[in-house]
Amino acid sequence: TLIYSIYMLATHQDVFNKEIWAEIYDFLELNLTHLCQEAQSALQKSILGNHTLQMSTALISAGTIFAELDNAQEYYQTGITVMKACYDACVFADGGTRETGPSYNHFIARLYLEAQKNCELNGYEGIVGLHESLIRQYQWLATIATKTGDSLLFSDAYRMDAHKDVQNMAKLIPFEPDFTKKSVLL
Repeated sequence: TLIYSIYMLATHQDVFNKEIWAEIYDFLELNLTHLCQEAQSALQKSILGNHTLQMSTALISAGTIFAELDNAQEYYQTGITVMKACYDACVFADGGTRETGPSYNHFIARLYLEAQKNCELNGYEGIVGLHESLIRQYQWLATIATKTGDSLLFSDAYRMDAHKDVQNMAKLIPFEPDFTKKSVLL
């Protein structure tokens, strides 16, 4: 949120004077430095759940959107490395994740999508194979949704509109989702 807020404020540079902008960017870099260290520590300790994934997404966003920052390449590279480790540990071949709450799959897929699009839109490589995995992750959301399109409500899940999420994603990474409901062994 901090990254996008600063980016959007920067489109109206006349809002603050140069000194205030310098303070804002110093604050951003201080936070990113701590986040980078925390993400590296999580990677070393193999703490690869959704909180670590969130850190990696923020680092990728910072590195790609704020390329002018002194440590932008480190933020980007750390984000990619940590995200790849989270992906390898947590995303299954069918697009599901190791999270037990079905609504978590929405957040997780969205974090990967956000990182992938930031890389693509800003000229960075991203994670090899993530594009195809995103299609599988969003198809998973379509497959496990109820017939009315809601996410399943068990474990610590809450209602989300899976069909809408999938349709919105399909506008960003084109694919034809299958919303057919039937008994299947996943």
